Amino acid sequence: MKTVIHPRIQRSTLTLLDNIVYSHAKQPDGSILELKSSILLHYGNQEMRLASGLTTDAPAEPLPAIIWVPGGAWRGTDKNQSIAEMQFLAERGFALVSMYYRSSAQAHYPAQLIDVKTAVRFLRAHAEQYHIDPNRIGMIGRSAGGYLASMAAMNNDLGESEEWSAYSSDIQACCDLFGPVDLSQLLQKTTAEVNSGHSRWSSIKKSHEGALLGGSEETLPKRAY
Repeated sequence: MKTVIHPRIQRSTLTLLDNIVYSHAKQPDGSILELKSSILLHYGNQEMRLASGLTTDAPAEPLPAIIWVPGGAWRGTDKNQSIAEMQFLAERGFALVSMYYRSSAQAHYPAQLIDVKTAVRFLRAHAEQYHIDPNRIGMIGRSAGGYLASMAAMNNDLGESEEWSAYSSDIQACCDLFGPVDLSQLLQKTTAEVNSGHSRWSSIKKSHEGALLGGSEETLPKRAY
């Protein structure tokens, strides 16, 4: 006897394409790091169709994409940490791309911006494969990721690299979720706190922005601009 259990909730079925390598970045010791992303989207999930009888076929038109840039004070990232929170975007017809980028321990700025822009170019290079509209790519960044998203949204030459260089890294929309947008102002604030003795950091270089920029303490203010 066949029994069908129906939860009485009509929801679109989504597919998570995980651990997609979008870049090969060099680490300080010379080794190569694979940078990975995940894509959550309507992809015509055949397994769900067979299991439940309910599915959403791949849409006829390519989907606009939103790249989710996670936070973590540039110390480290978890590309899939907020996928559940961002699922509503995929359910509303976006391809949600969550990405990993190098931490401040793995490389200093602008390496992180390079990673973000490389992810954009990778998407354009593989737009047909992932059913993405290359002319509609936006970005949402949280905290440290918000800073990187804002810098990427300037659509200038900073942070460009050779990977997928035949494609543009320009984005068409950006949302910065409480991320800093001026490292020089952030560094000035941290410097004042360190000098007054009211900081959790014993030196500016140990702060989040100091670790991101790296190098000598004397040149930090100039390089923060």
